[in-house]
Amino acid sequence: MDRKIADRIDARNYQQEIEEYLLRKLEKCTKFEKQIQEELVKKYGLWTTIEKAAEAIKRSRSTMYKYKDENLVIYRQNERIISIYTRSLILVL
Repeated sequence: MDRKIADRIDARNYQQEIEEYLLRKLEKCTKFEKQIQEELVKKYGLWTTIEKAAEAIKRSRSTMYKYKDENLVIYRQNERIISIYTRSLILVL
């Protein structure tokens, strides 16, 4: 197998493990934290942009990129478009 392909597969597997871990953390949130999640989803939708996520938790865009890069929030990236799973914002408050 080509090394680049193997590296991509490893990165994808790592990202999936991180996401599963974060989803388990979200399941264990308190009732209050779950209420906050619901309010964020009502206002910003289930998935939101970096800009709206930063606005929602009163952080800068660069901080949101840092959270994404450090896998502190759940995100999807399609080429240059990044979407943040709104419920995962509770993990960085």
